[in-house]
Formats: sequence, C-alpha cells, structure tokens
Amino acid sequence: MDVLEELMKKRKWIKCCLRANVAQPEDVKVYGTIKVAKIYSNVLNVREKEPELYDAIQAVAPEWWGDDTQCTLNKDLVCKRHRDHANKEHSWILWLGDFTGGALHFDDGSKIEGKGVWHKINGHIHHWNDPHEGSKYSIVLYRGTRKPKSNKLVAAKQAKRERLHLNSNLSNLLDDRPTTANI
Repeated sequence: MDVLEELMKKRKWIKCCLRANVAQPEDVKVYGTIKVAKIYSNVLNVREKEPELYDAIQAVAPEWWGDDTQCTLNKDLVCKRHRDHANKEHSWILWLGDFTGGALHFDDGSKIEGKGVWHKINGHIHHWNDPHEGSKYSIVLYRGTRKPKSNKLVAAKQAKRERLHLNSNLSNLLDDRPTTANI
C-alpha cells in the first residue's frame, strides 16, 4: 500500500472532470451544454496512461473484472449526496493519505471509514462524505454500464479549439481584405 500511496501523491492531478453529480455546486461550471466539475477526480481505465499506477492498483485490488474494470481516482474530494446509478453491482473503495475525517455515509444509515483498507459498497444507495483535514486520496473500482464520460470532455475541448482556430482564421482573412486606403 505504501508504493500505491506514493504513486497517488506523485501523479499529475487535473482539476477538471465531468462528475458534476458528485461535485459541490460551487465547483461546477457550465460550458454550453457540458457541466464541468472543478474537482480532482480522474478516470484511469487504460493501462497505457499510467502503467505503474494501474499495475499497483491491480496488484492490491480485492476484485478485478478484466476489461470491464473501471477505476476512478480522487484527491481531496468531498462529494455531495449522489448515487452511482451507472455502476453494475457493488464497488470497492480505498482511502490513502494523511488525513482525518471524511467518513462515507449512506441513506440506509450505514457509515464507513478507515484508510488503507478496501471497503465493499453499494453505490446504488445515495451516499456522501464528510469534510476531512489533510491529503486524502481514494481509489474506486467498479464495473460500469456505460463508457466513461472523459471522451466527451476531450471532444468538447477539441471542438472549442477548432472553433477558436476557425474564428482566428476568419479574423485573419478579414484583416487581409483590401481597403479603400490601399487601393
């Protein structure tokens, strides 16, 4: 677990994802039709992205479903009440880091906490977690009923770049038009 915790600390965290369902309202920004959450919550479903971290997670995972395995990595996430309706069956969660607090509560009255231990959870029950102090990392393993939304975010960013490029080209074309001053 120590190696895994060090890898989680060292990884490059991106504060941008499509998990608006877990983010606090003040952390959600809307760009056109896309809600972007300004939280550290990233998907790691392809080994090629971060092979060392991927292998370290797989080595300690209580269950692995081959290509069906989905993995969400979080840093300092305080999630609002939500449910994981796109997950099949149960999920597993592991907390790492130097933190206090942050217990995970469920509508059925159950509560889990404890770092360095995998917890089997039913994400179909509404759940949320308490605030915490310190650095808290979580790894969530599950089988999903759909592909991750990260591809939508990449597509939206690409479309925005293309629009900006088109607008820039159009502006350049307009600037290059002959005017009466230079005829």
